[in-house]
Amino acid sequence: MSDLTLEFASPFLEKKFKDYTARINREFLIGEPLEGGIQSLDHLVDVAGNNPFFKKVKEDMLEKSVAAALGEVYSKVLDAAVPNLVGRLMLDVIPTTESTVRFPIASKVTGKRVGQGYEGWIIGEHYDTTDIDTDIIYKMGAQWTISFLEDASWAVMQRQVAEVGRSVAEVETVDIIALFDAIAEANLAGGANYDVAASGTLTWADVIGGWNKLEGVDRHATLCVMHPNEYTDLWNDDKFIHSFYFGSQADLARGILGGTYLGFKIVKSSLINNDYVYLIDVPRAGALCVRSDITTMPFANNAQSNYGVVARERVGMGMLDNAAIQRIDVTP
Repeated sequence: MSDLTLEFASPFLEKKFKDYTARINREFLIGEPLEGGIQSLDHLVDVAGNNPFFKKVKEDMLEKSVAAALGEVYSKVLDAAVPNLVGRLMLDVIPTTESTVRFPIASKVTGKRVGQGYEGWIIGEHYDTTDIDTDIIYKMGAQWTISFLEDASWAVMQRQVAEVGRSVAEVETVDIIALFDAIAEANLAGGANYDVAASGTLTWADVIGGWNKLEGVDRHATLCVMHPNEYTDLWNDDKFIHSFYFGSQADLARGILGGTYLGFKIVKSSLINNDYVYLIDVPRAGALCVRSDITTMPFANNAQSNYGVVARERVGMGMLDNAAIQRIDVTP
């Protein structure tokens, strides 16, 4: 435990470790099992202190405490994951401590006019429910042999560590996109895909047509997500250029390219099906329930003398209102 009481060489490293411990302490709080049977923060630091990979990171960083290595590795994984979490823009992200999250979906109440006057009774809303289980676990790791760790440097290994974060984020995003691709046409806003006017080319008029389908069922697009090929099409359309602005909504590292005067952000990702563009009323469309967000832990296979790091998250995802989505078919 003495490692935790040592000073850090940099306040930035101290902050990284504090961010990491905040994540770990939440795992303890909700009773989420951790890699290697870690039972406490003291136990975690002891395990990392005896792990050749984390010892190597500590030495290369010229730090006295393995706590600095724990924070640095977690930071590298998270920094690589965040730009690839495109799917989290498409669903309402809800942190939870539950294994199942129940969403009540209210039915509309309709009034009637009777004769010359009006008389109505509100009996109470009728609810359907949708359950989302947080039973999806994404896990990815990087490991090295003792001999490799003796010769390699942290500057080299951190590339593979970053790939751990990117891979976890990518597979989560792929699964979220698959939810959207699986929605039957009849359940979308307007009851069908919106077909572009000229097959293979997306225009701003096509996007407005899809947006209008959502407006027609009292849904309001907050996000438009597309493949880079379709985004390139739009930049060849003067009408789009005049309606687009980067503004404070832009986050180019995550593919968030800015907003439009119709009120939705535009996001591009190569993971999106090249045939489709989605307009989404994100707060209504669906949810990603996050029980355990991306967390890193020491990994050890003593039998084979392999050591490294593993990243893990536990989530659940599901659609709540398919009519809050319009799918534009670029190749009808």
